[in-house]
Amino acid sequence: MTVIELVPSAVEKIHKLASLHDVEEKMNIIQGDFYEVNLPSDFDVVCYWDGFGIGSDDDQKLLLQRIDTWLLPSGVALIDIYTPWYWAKVSGQEMKIGENSYRRYSFDAEGCRMLDTWWSNDSNKVTQSLRCYSPADLNMLLSGTSLFLHSTKAGGEMDYDKWFFTENVPLERAMTFLAELKKVDTRDVLPVELSVKNTK
Repeated sequence: MTVIELVPSAVEKIHKLASLHDVEEKMNIIQGDFYEVNLPSDFDVVCYWDGFGIGSDDDQKLLLQRIDTWLLPSGVALIDIYTPWYWAKVSGQEMKIGENSYRRYSFDAEGCRMLDTWWSNDSNKVTQSLRCYSPADLNMLLSGTSLFLHSTKAGGEMDYDKWFFTENVPLERAMTFLAELKKVDTRDVLPVELSVKNTK
């Protein structure tokens, strides 16, 4: 297993957990940027959880192109993607975290981005954001790769009034979806034959 992580403290935590569970020798832990790190093209599975959408559409296209080169022909990519409809619906939702910290969800409709703002009584606000995608949007990002969207699995819905999470909901209500991407098998693609009908 190979792990890529940008943040040094997170890499340190991964090493500690791997050592604790006696799997460190089975792992290749890389501190680096997945836009820059060089990997061989021999992975059966590539996973990316809770981060797709950082940056621009071009950033996502570049990442998908890189994932395409890392996968074996029979490989699968599993990517967790935020949906626009859910985050537009919960825009304005605020929560109190602990004694004096707060969190608010907003939605940038023009940029189609979920905004996640955190602050406490004695600190400045910090906002992070993710670009949200529908399956149709994702298909457009896949143009120029050999990847296609094989399936989606809805990721559940949170009811903030009741503070209750429902795992199984239809895609149109889900906060995220898991995209399963596979490579097009060119052996299964038949050449397109054009027939011209003589109308004279």
